[in-house]
Amino acid sequence: GIVLLPSSTGKNAATGGTGRLIFADARVPGQVTTNGEFLVEGTCVLTAVAVSGNRALVLGNTAGFTMMSGQPALAGEATASVLDVTDPLHPLVIGATQTLPGVDPTVRWALQACAGPGGLFFVSNVTRDDQPELWVLDTGNPSDIQTLALEAPGPVKFAEFKDGLLYTAGGSGIGIYDLGGLLGVPVVARVEVPKEANTSVVSG
Repeated sequence: GIVLLPSSTGKNAATGGTGRLIFADARVPGQVTTNGEFLVEGTCVLTAVAVSGNRALVLGNTAGFTMMSGQPALAGEATASVLDVTDPLHPLVIGATQTLPGVDPTVRWALQACAGPGGLFFVSNVTRDDQPELWVLDTGNPSDIQTLALEAPGPVKFAEFKDGLLYTAGGSGIGIYDLGGLLGVPVVARVEVPKEANTSVVSG
């Protein structure tokens, strides 16, 4: 299929540019080629993409990279854009690109997105004021993306939605969320992963 790769038109990480999606065409087994690009106006760099059916959530930022206390960071603000990808080689922005205020600059480049049901997307690796969060973005109205921020006991590094449950993993262990009561987002289970070496989690 067609894979959407987030990038920028900037010549290097620190220069200005426009957020760019590169189309990687993997329809021929064992042969991946680039097949065009799409610019997302209002962004300087794109950082993550998640696709659900004919809709995609694209995360980006309004400015390029800088250094903060010796760590790579993105200036400006984080952004979210919703695309119609019915034709993946000719996507269309639905609504307008919106900013996501307050995301700590040093984690913006590492934000991850995954698709959920009914126009919902989940954003991990979020921290605001050093508080880890898991975000639920409702793109039902692409012109007014709603964000539900859930405080997390530790950094949420990974999230995946499958069979009606949201699975997360990070510094506080593994979490499983039941989205049947979305506003409350109850935790079905949480497993603390020991920090000793050679430890693994085995499903069974």
